[in-house]
Amino acid sequence: GYATLLTPTSIHKFRLYPLVTQGAIVGHSDSPHAALTNTPTSLKQAAARLGRLYMEEGREDRAASLHTLLSLCTRPLREWAPTAVAGIADAADAVLIDPFYRVPSEECEAIALRADGVHMEDLIEHRLHEDLGRTLAKLEEDAASGYTLIREFIGRHPLTTGRELQTLYARPELPTPAVEFMRSLYAPVHASLALQGLVQRCGHCHAVVDRDGRCTLQGCREDHPQTRLAEPVSLDDALVARPEVLRYWADPAREELRIFDALTRAGVVARLYPDCDRCDVAIADDVGVDVKDYRDPVQLARRLNRGIGGLAHYPRKVLAVADRRARYGDYVERLREQLLPEHRERIHVWSVRETITRLAHEYGRPRRRHARPA
Repeated sequence: GYATLLTPTSIHKFRLYPLVTQGAIVGHSDSPHAALTNTPTSLKQAAARLGRLYMEEGREDRAASLHTLLSLCTRPLREWAPTAVAGIADAADAVLIDPFYRVPSEECEAIALRADGVHMEDLIEHRLHEDLGRTLAKLEEDAASGYTLIREFIGRHPLTTGRELQTLYARPELPTPAVEFMRSLYAPVHASLALQGLVQRCGHCHAVVDRDGRCTLQGCREDHPQTRLAEPVSLDDALVARPEVLRYWADPAREELRIFDALTRAGVVARLYPDCDRCDVAIADDVGVDVKDYRDPVQLARRLNRGIGGLAHYPRKVLAVADRRARYGDYVERLREQLLPEHRERIHVWSVRETITRLAHEYGRPRRRHARPA
C-alpha cells in the first residue's frame, strides 16, 4: 500500500523543497535555457496517480493543481486523499507537509524511508547534517567541539544578529569556512515582522515573535501560550534561521538544551551533542539521552525499530519524549508498545521532565555527597 500509493508523493516533497529554496516556481514549465528544474517530473506523476484514484472513486480530482495538492498535504490524509490512500492502515492521520514550517513532516519522512531506492541524501534533516559534516571535516580533533558549538548556537539563537554571529570568528574551534556555513543557515528577517524597525524576540527560546505577539517556534507556542518578550533586535541586524533549520534543529533544541542546562545546574558533568551528535546529551560514557518530539508515537517507534543510532554506544539509554507529547496520557505507553522487545528492555522512555528529575537525582551533587565508599 505505502510503496505504490504514498511514497511517490512523499519522496518528492523532499526533492521539491530544496528546489523552491533556490528559486524554483512550483508548477512552472521549465525553461530549456534555465539550469534549475522547477518541479520534479515524478511529483507530477504522483499527482496524476492521485487524480486517477479520484476519478475511479467518482470524485473531483483535487490533485490536478500542484499548488492545491501541496496545500492539502498540510492536512491529514483522511480529510482529502482518495479512499484508496486514506484507508491505508496507520495512514489516515498522516500529514505530509508540516503546516507550521512548510517543510516535509516526520510522517512524510517515515513513509519515504520505506520506499525502495530512496537515498538518505533526499531527506532534508540528513542533508543538513551532511552539509555540516563536510564543513567540519577538515577540523580533525576540533570537529566534535566545533559541531557542538554550531548546534548549540543555533539552538540558543533561532533569531540572531550579525553582531552575535561575528563573535564566532573569535572561537578557535571555528575557522572562517565554518562560520560562513553558519551564516548560510540564516536569512534576513522579513520587514513584515518588524514594528517601528524592531523585531521582537521570545524570552523563552529567543526566536522571532510574530505580529500576533506569539513565538514563531511551534513547540514554544504550545509550551508557553503566553509569550514572554526579551530585548528586541534591530531589523537591519536581524537574521532568522531558515525554515528547515528551525524545524529540524532549533525547535527540538529547546528540550535538548533544557535537559543539558538543568543537569549542569544540578552539578552533573553533562556533554551536549557529544562526538558530533552521537546523542543529544551524555553523562560521561555511561548515559546517552536522545530527545524526540514526534507527533505520532507509532511513527517514532517504527523509526527507532530501524535503528537507535548513537544510543547504541551507551550502557544506559534514555529516550526523552518532549513534554508537550508526553502530557497526552497514552503517548508513552503507545510508544513502548510499538518498540521491538529488545528496545523496550534496553531503553528508558521518559518525558523530558522525568529525565531531568531522575538523572539530576542520580548523578547530581546530592548523590555524590552521600555516596557510600567504594
